[in-house]
Amino acid sequence: MSFRYFFYGFLVLGSSLVGAEMSKNALQIFDKKLSPLLKTYCIKCHGEEKQKGKFRIDTLSNDLYNPQYNETWHDILDLINSGEMPPEDEEQPTLTELETMTDWMRVELKKVAHFKKGQFGTPSSRLTKYEYQNTMKDLIGIDLNYATDLPPESISEEGFKNNASSMQISPLQMEFYLNAARKAMNKAIVKGAQPKAMVHTVTKPDDTHQRRKVTKTQTLLPGETFGVCMEEHPTSGPFQISIKAKPKFVKGHGAPRLRVTLGYRPDVSITEKAVSNDFDLVGEDTYTFTGYLEEFPMPSKEGKYPGLLISVQNVYDDGHLSFKAPKKKSENKNNKKGGGQEFNVPAPKIIAPEITIEQVTFTSPYYVSWPPQHHLDILPAFKNIKTHETDYIKSVLSKFISKAYRRPAQNNDIEWLLSYYKKLRKDYSLEKSAREVLAIALVSPNFLYRINDSPNTDHALASRLSYFLWSSMPDKVLFDLADAGKLKQKQTLKNQVSRLLDHPNAWNFIENFSSQWLDLDGVNRVAVNPQYYPKFDATLKNDMREESLQFFATILKQDLSALNFLDSNFMVINNRLSRHYGESTGTLNGNYEKVNLSKTSKRGGLLSQGSMLLSSSTGMESAPIKRAVWVREKLLHDPPAPPPPDVPSIDAADPNFQMLTAKEQFKAHREVQACILCHKGIDPWGIALEDFDGIGLPRTETKRKVGKKMVSISIDAETTLPGGVNVNGLQELKQYLLDHKSEAFAHALTHKMLTYSLGRNLDLLDEEALPEIAAAFIRSNYKLKTLIEKIVLSDLFSSPRQVN
Repeated sequence: MSFRYFFYGFLVLGSSLVGAEMSKNALQIFDKKLSPLLKTYCIKCHGEEKQKGKFRIDTLSNDLYNPQYNETWHDILDLINSGEMPPEDEEQPTLTELETMTDWMRVELKKVAHFKKGQFGTPSSRLTKYEYQNTMKDLIGIDLNYATDLPPESISEEGFKNNASSMQISPLQMEFYLNAARKAMNKAIVKGAQPKAMVHTVTKPDDTHQRRKVTKTQTLLPGETFGVCMEEHPTSGPFQISIKAKPKFVKGHGAPRLRVTLGYRPDVSITEKAVSNDFDLVGEDTYTFTGYLEEFPMPSKEGKYPGLLISVQNVYDDGHLSFKAPKKKSENKNNKKGGGQEFNVPAPKIIAPEITIEQVTFTSPYYVSWPPQHHLDILPAFKNIKTHETDYIKSVLSKFISKAYRRPAQNNDIEWLLSYYKKLRKDYSLEKSAREVLAIALVSPNFLYRINDSPNTDHALASRLSYFLWSSMPDKVLFDLADAGKLKQKQTLKNQVSRLLDHPNAWNFIENFSSQWLDLDGVNRVAVNPQYYPKFDATLKNDMREESLQFFATILKQDLSALNFLDSNFMVINNRLSRHYGESTGTLNGNYEKVNLSKTSKRGGLLSQGSMLLSSSTGMESAPIKRAVWVREKLLHDPPAPPPPDVPSIDAADPNFQMLTAKEQFKAHREVQACILCHKGIDPWGIALEDFDGIGLPRTETKRKVGKKMVSISIDAETTLPGGVNVNGLQELKQYLLDHKSEAFAHALTHKMLTYSLGRNLDLLDEEALPEIAAAFIRSNYKLKTLIEKIVLSDLFSSPRQVN
């Protein structure tokens, strides 16, 4: 809890109310030394006559053993240490006086932390929507969308979705979980003979029901589609699409880019879904794609346009090619009027990357073997099932529950499910009974929650580690180490951190942590106004989000300094964003590449990325306050106080006000007495980012709608940051952060990642360990792998406190 959020609380002070645990010596020091200093430097603004921020320090209890107050004193200590209090324009204490105040707070807060040890801890946490999806996929072995009907997670004050305090389940939600579990088991456990597969193979395109440019040949230019239409087809079950294709490269262009979709045409447009991510075609090969038809839009047999459509497209785009056949005039000597006649002529051959599709094969239902492996992993083959069915099912339950509950199955886990199985078995087959019983196991709190009643076991550690770095359940290696009791060994744990980060599943950590830390989903909350940005392509929002993810991944995978988040001499970018940014990066492909920046480029680091600049705009203008809050919250873990409810408004519709620069508008806002204190520490961070517009492009002026006209307003990005340092624009702001805020950034990122790893807010005991972890992070030259390793090896993570 933060000092600024305590502004609105009613606090009580006085030695007479001090908690019984406070020592007499501590009280004497407070009364003799600390209290006079607080009266001298604090009461003027936070006393009986004046309460800036609605906060009184003269009525603040020094009962540090009361959690209502110890967090407040902890934040006061942080504010004094950071130099924010007393404010620059007030009388300043001497170094000795500062040490007197901070030493008392630090020593007594440490005593409180030790006294309270064991009273804090990590509560049991429900699986997030994305953790549930990943866990079901890994447990069942089938990649279906299990979480489609689950409600979205609540987001904590820190911006994270995995905070245990906000992870509840309602009775209605349990119905969704049960439906998802039954769906999973119905697919996982099969019965009877292998169903006959439908195989549909074509070597020539079919434009039936296609509402796009479908090629008549096997060769696809950019923008063209190789269409396949199947009027007879299954509507459920696993499928495979196999495409034999080869690219044709053109000098000066990137590789052609392949997109494959599956869907149908209900009316005037096509309803479809991609079977994989688009990818650059770099060589001749047979490419296979698998999935379940239930996850794709299916046509109705009574529909206007029956048939399941496969669309294979060349979506290469360099931003310059045009594929429309021109109209030309041709001389006609027999025309007495001497005029020409307009008619279409074939377009000239366009030199661009091509894709030749030699064959497309659709197979469904598609099984490599029967019974499929996901069935045998749950119900293994057994010769004497009829005579030993009870023992067989008991073994099935034990194995499945041990994986699902992420710990060895116990007798009470198995017995009641076995009893339920026997009741079902009287009326249903073995397979159907097993499906239902295992589905019931998947709505147990032991599966849906990461239970923290035995946090110091190896199995609990394996679960924490895998959900931290994979957002999913432990794999066999972690299970085996936990079973052997070896996972807690320091070197073993270090080895596992390295292994998990090198695994493809680490992308789950990259995406989930960085997108929540940086609020990358913010780009989709902003609608870009076409009057302001007529050429903006809305699909660039996904590119911007992906840029930040790939940037984080590059810093992690290449073990680069995390200070690159503040500023870097490289970008991780694709050809579309390169064109949008106007950067001559040499990037020709649709895949993301690390490219070095020129010395004159304004790019580099998070603050120049479209994800941040667009999400902190209104869709018309930049939003300097949003940008300032983003910098302070995401990079420095120092969010400003929320505005008071009675803050006066300014008439932004006034044309004279609209003609002011953002800097001048903020100056006018600060002339309102109630706004001075907050905006003094906020505005400069946003003003320094004014040389970039609302869609992430550098600028020297902006257009603003005044009345019915669009007028140009000059940009002024020169400002004075808190502390008195002058900066002009993004480049100087980034340099300031590197020069003056590197360690603050390290502590902020440590706080964010530790919060994410534990799945809860940090408390006083956590704060004791945080500086040590941050110091090791800094000594490593700000390496993310070191930070992650230090977090995992810390007692907070490897030997957490049990909740009392």
